[in-house]
Amino acid sequence: MRRNLSAPQAQWVKTIFVVLALTTSACDALSELDPPLLGRGSTTPGTPMVGEPFVVSLRGSRFDYTGAEVVVEGPDCHPCSRTSPAPYGGSDYSTDTVIAFSQTVRTPGRYSVALRNASNGRRSLLDVDVNVAPAVCTTAFVDAFDRADGVPGNGWITVPDNNGVPLAVYGNALRQPATSSSSAIFRSIDMTGSVSVSATVTQAATDGVAQRYDARFLFGGPGTLTGGYGIAVSKAGAGSPSWVRVLLNGAAIDSVRASFDFGASVVVVATLSPDQTLRGSVSGAGHTFLFGFRSAVSAPMSGHNLTLSLGVPGPAGVAVDAYPTMDDLTIRTRSCLPGPPALVGPGTADVDPTLALCAFYSSCSEPPPPPQPSATVTMQWTGSPGATRYHLSAITPTTGIPAVDTDTITSTSYQVTIPHAWTAWTVAACNDAGCSDVPAVLTFTTP
Repeated sequence: MRRNLSAPQAQWVKTIFVVLALTTSACDALSELDPPLLGRGSTTPGTPMVGEPFVVSLRGSRFDYTGAEVVVEGPDCHPCSRTSPAPYGGSDYSTDTVIAFSQTVRTPGRYSVALRNASNGRRSLLDVDVNVAPAVCTTAFVDAFDRADGVPGNGWITVPDNNGVPLAVYGNALRQPATSSSSAIFRSIDMTGSVSVSATVTQAATDGVAQRYDARFLFGGPGTLTGGYGIAVSKAGAGSPSWVRVLLNGAAIDSVRASFDFGASVVVVATLSPDQTLRGSVSGAGHTFLFGFRSAVSAPMSGHNLTLSLGVPGPAGVAVDAYPTMDDLTIRTRSCLPGPPALVGPGTADVDPTLALCAFYSSCSEPPPPPQPSATVTMQWTGSPGATRYHLSAITPTTGIPAVDTDTITSTSYQVTIPHAWTAWTVAACNDAGCSDVPAVLTFTTP
């Protein structure tokens, strides 16, 4: 039998429902405001180094892994904020009790890591401290090829050309003796961090045509002639353009034209970072050309070798005036390079900054910025720890003609007069190991 409530009873029941609803709403709001609880944290590797990626793992409870935000504060971050990684995704992942993310910093020191469940949420009550050590620049191997003529030896393994002719030591340098096809040498290297190789490469000359270049530096190959990922320094001969090409298992997948013509010899520096970014420089006759390429490798490399290759001097059947050589080779592991500086001005940032100004030459599609007050401008940037000099590149994008190309600057500013020009410029920090990435590209015009 249904019983009707009296008016006082109905009001009493209604009050109970309102109180319960308000209590539930308040609890939900409080839950949204509750900060995540950080219990402990760890890094992989245990002692992170400047310039090397490391993974930070945060453990605790009350993590909203769908919208949590990581906050990093320290010498490089004031602060650096980032959303949490996608759930259960590779080395970077997130759950309701664990968040792991990768980080790379350019300045050593103490960093604190906190967590909040939204960009406007409350920070965790505890922070996790991460101490980043200075980079340990390790010279892993040096070879001046200063020994008797013959097989390279010294731990190198030869890869002969199709006719069975290998690279060999002649006249205290590694030389390509064949005229039919390329040959190479390789050795195992530590590829757990950054690895850098530098060497002096000389031209080939045939039938009076000099300045031929086909020198290759390949990382992570299986020990074959073309296997691996790296660069080739290329030039068909005097009067032809000079190039830096990106190679992947023998195929050229990217290239950029150098800002100067390769002459009788050049010094090549190539660095492969753990994220598989390639960068480096080619220097000669008072010029230095910076290059940089973002990773084009989507799968793990097939080996752990460094392969050096020299191409043939020229077409078959021609007289050889000079065989190509490679000398004064150094392999360095870990990051020995300074961090990139920050550009102060003048100019406006390119909407799509590249690793190197060379890649900007052909991609300048934005309209010119407003002109500077004077044709004399002072380009300024911040200092970089570990840098002993700076390489300034300034170029007119529409012509590709360098207005400034110098790598001997020891201050953080440079004044130049460039009348009636639209100019793009950038700076890299350098030391004996090579040069950093460039931070951005700025453009300006002068009256």
